[in-house]
Amino acid sequence: MIYLVLTHSGFEQVAAEAIAGDTLWLNTGLLQADEQQSLEARELRVVVSRTPINPKKDRDIFTAMDEIERRFRGEEVLVEYP
Repeated sequence: MIYLVLTHSGFEQVAAEAIAGDTLWLNTGLLQADEQQSLEARELRVVVSRTPINPKKDRDIFTAMDEIERRFRGEEVLVEYP
């Protein structure tokens, strides 16, 4: 499962629910270095978006989804819609 996480509240929820092998595709600025290490220790794959994703702009979300689709073809994606 891939989680597209856009906000801090979404991050807190997904971080608590994700299981080993899941991928967290995170909006920029959501993580501190120690948090990323903690997630990776739980065998979660962490990808930080190269560009900020405005959760209120569908175009930003669709652009992120396109990139996820290119990198992870056929994977199920859960998108946070705040």
